[in-house]
Formats: sequence, C-alpha cells, structure tokens
Amino acid sequence: NFLPIPGQVNFTNQDTQRNLRLDTYFKISEDTSGFLKAGWHDQDQYLKLATGANLYSSYDFSGGLIQNYGTDKKFQARAWYQNVSFDKSNAGSCYHDLAGSVACSTTGLVSGVPSGKSLYTYVSSHDDNPYTELGSSWMFSKEFQSLSSLQFGLDTRRIKAEDTQISYSAPSITEFSQTISSRGEGRTTQQFYGFFA
Repeated sequence: NFLPIPGQVNFTNQDTQRNLRLDTYFKISEDTSGFLKAGWHDQDQYLKLATGANLYSSYDFSGGLIQNYGTDKKFQARAWYQNVSFDKSNAGSCYHDLAGSVACSTTGLVSGVPSGKSLYTYVSSHDDNPYTELGSSWMFSKEFQSLSSLQFGLDTRRIKAEDTQISYSAPSITEFSQTISSRGEGRTTQQFYGFFA
C-alpha cells in the first residue's frame, strides 16, 4: 500500500470494466414456462494518486415460473439475489522532510513539493462496503370477459449492508508502516413485506 513516486504529483485516472450476462428462457409444458438469469459486473477505478482506488464488483441471480390455468387464470413466482462489494482506498501524499523528522510531512503540498524532497503516496483511509439483497414476488391473476382482471400477490425483500472504515496516519519513511488513527463499523439488516390486491 506504500508507493514512492519521486517527482510525480498526479496519477492518471484509469477505469476498467468487465460485464457478463447470461439469460435463458424455457417451456416445460403448454401451460408452464420460466426463465433463469445470471449477471456479473466488475469495475476497477484508480483515482488521482496511485494508491487510491474504487474496486466494485457484483453478481446476481434471478429466476421465475409462470403457470397458466386455462386461458383466464395465471400464477407467477419470481425470486432474485444480488451481492455487491465496494472496496475503496483513499490516497494521501507527503514528502520526506530530512530537516524535521523521519515522518512524512504534508506541509506545503498545496503549493508544491519543496525542492530536493521526494514525494510519496499512501493509503489515508480504507472503506469496505458489502451489500446483499434477496427478494421474491408471487402473484395470481384472473381475467374476466368484461376486459377487467383481479390480481393479488405478495412481495418480499431482505437487505443486508455493512460499512467498515479505517483511517491511517501518515507513515514513517524509515519504517514504511502506518498506524490506525480511527476505525468505524456499521451494519444493518432490513426485511420488507408487501401485499397487494
């Protein structure tokens, strides 16, 4: 996580994305059909300094069945799952101040690195944010000859999210190590139900 880049202040932004999607539809009988879907998305985004990055990845699955009862009644069931990971590293920069102490100094970086000093970048904080979602939908419908219909069903959704954030102090040049200055954690789980008619 510690990268010396003498004389270089900025790092060229890079963004790499990869995507994959697979869908299939099937028919079991004249009255029963369904689908299965799977997806994967991955993104690496490196920001400003070489030690700063947003790493995002997710995958999801979904499936459904449709059952027809004659020409006027239908039952539909769907379910899905999604898993998301967001890993973020924030970059800081400093220079080695031989006249002062062995620690990195951030003084004067706004106006430029002092002459004869070597610039360093380091991870100033790190965030880890995983997220999952699980849901389903169930619906029954009946059509009438008068061009009206009756529908009722149930929706469910469960969300779980976490956030871990660690902040680091500026590293020591001699030790090439950092100490944790603060740490925070948060997590939540929410369950939703919805009935409609």
